[in-house]
Amino acid sequence: MSVGRSIIVVEPDPYLAVSVETLVEGVHPPPELIAVADTDELRDWARPTGVLVAGPSCTKRQAIDDLIHFRDMHPAVRVVLAFDRRPGAPMRDVIAIGADSLVDPREEGELKDAVLRAIDLSDRLGHQVSAAAAEEPTTTDGKIFTVCSATGGCGKTFYSTNLAFALSRWTGKKVALIDLDLQFGEVVTAIRLRAQQTISDVIAIEDDAELDDYLPEMLTAHEAGVFVLPAPGDPAEADNIRPQDVLRVLDAAQRHYDYVIVDTPTGLGEAVLAALDRSEHLFVLAALDLPSVRNLRLFLQTMDRLRIPTDDISVLLNKDQTGVGIDAGQVEKLFPGGFRAKIPFDREVPKSMNLGVPVVFSNPTGQVAQQIMGSMLPWVPASAAQALRDELARSGSKSVFKRWRQNRRGRRTNVDMALAEEG
Repeated sequence: MSVGRSIIVVEPDPYLAVSVETLVEGVHPPPELIAVADTDELRDWARPTGVLVAGPSCTKRQAIDDLIHFRDMHPAVRVVLAFDRRPGAPMRDVIAIGADSLVDPREEGELKDAVLRAIDLSDRLGHQVSAAAAEEPTTTDGKIFTVCSATGGCGKTFYSTNLAFALSRWTGKKVALIDLDLQFGEVVTAIRLRAQQTISDVIAIEDDAELDDYLPEMLTAHEAGVFVLPAPGDPAEADNIRPQDVLRVLDAAQRHYDYVIVDTPTGLGEAVLAALDRSEHLFVLAALDLPSVRNLRLFLQTMDRLRIPTDDISVLLNKDQTGVGIDAGQVEKLFPGGFRAKIPFDREVPKSMNLGVPVVFSNPTGQVAQQIMGSMLPWVPASAAQALRDELARSGSKSVFKRWRQNRRGRRTNVDMALAEEG
């Protein structure tokens, strides 16, 4: 495998792209040159290395922020800032981009030297990437985690997105987030992501080998490093997606990503059952209301009939609060495994969803984020587990790891009686 040369020029006026193309005419092999109008189009960049030339239009504050995020996602890409004016952001932010050169695009000699130097650095990194890829196995044997619930409104998408982002942050591994709520998926809305391709586009590739090759290019990279495959844009397209299509997508994703997080609709439809068939672990969400508790019991009974081991299922209580007629302790004692996490009710949650910023990023020391991070601890590599434990301990969340195992005892409550009536 070899990594080809590529240069992306960000500037609405084509003069800069033409200038760069002229300056690199003598370079062999010739690089692929891509011209885009603004930093929004950098979301589609899918190459491990390369050169980015940011023109004068990128001196605006938002563009500077976008370049910082781009470099965080693609640290091996070399950056040349071709600015002819003072940036509209503090110098510390400009420095945070980590550019190799800052030149005036009107000075052709300086621009040429900067671009050629960036190409040389990119070539060196490209050889390293190719060598590393040759040494790695062809598959990553990633872990598939499915997030589901028996009742709507339990926060599956909230937990799925936060789990994916937390795993990416704490492990440094490649994380994919797949939206299997095929009719009304909300993942891209929850994280404010613009995606050009959906799962419908992926399954349109009928050849399995071809699907495997193209899948990474069809997922949309979020600035935080999570790769997203959205649900179809039209609910009617859900009828065209068969269980075997879901299996093909999950199998391919597992070969390319270390963690694959699957968000699902309520219940046990065909797509969900297909995901369960491939999942290493299930995260089942419930809320503090009687219908949710009843359906949780039925859901777990169904999992037992499907012969899914209880050790492969984690039950999480979301929106935990007092004064709603049911106490979390009363509910917890009804289930032998207890709750792996009790995520408290917090206004920070709807705020994070409305802003498109997961709680594990916006408020990592809060109880909501702490419970989420605690719930994923068993699947964090040993190299990162201790750092995560230290972080949780500093935030006063030592009980996160113990409370889910405890089987509390208490008097017979209205919850017990309601369930008993159902037999």
